[in-house]
Amino acid sequence: MPCDVVQTNTIDWKVADLETLEKGLSAAGFEVTRQRDGVAFRKGYGNWIQVNKTSGQAIIRPGQEALLNEAKRAYSAQVVKQTGAKFGWQVKQVAPNKFQYIKR
Repeated sequence: MPCDVVQTNTIDWKVADLETLEKGLSAAGFEVTRQRDGVAFRKGYGNWIQVNKTSGQAIIRPGQEALLNEAKRAYSAQVVKQTGAKFGWQVKQVAPNKFQYIKR
């Protein structure tokens, strides 16, 4: 492959709410930047991952699959917390990536 070519992969990821995504990513320690049609994020000094809400896709470079999966978990955790708050439930994290709803 020529040295001036950047290889990327496109992954389907339909994000319902960009604000929720931003909150979840920030809570997980990602650096987040809002873009016109989505967000871009990274952890540390790595390459940016872009999520486009209109197309429902994330653009990553090879080797960033684990980072994207971590971002998906952070988004899911934020959705769980916000949903619990919306219905007036207490959300308790009982293990990594495991939550318990307690109705007040």
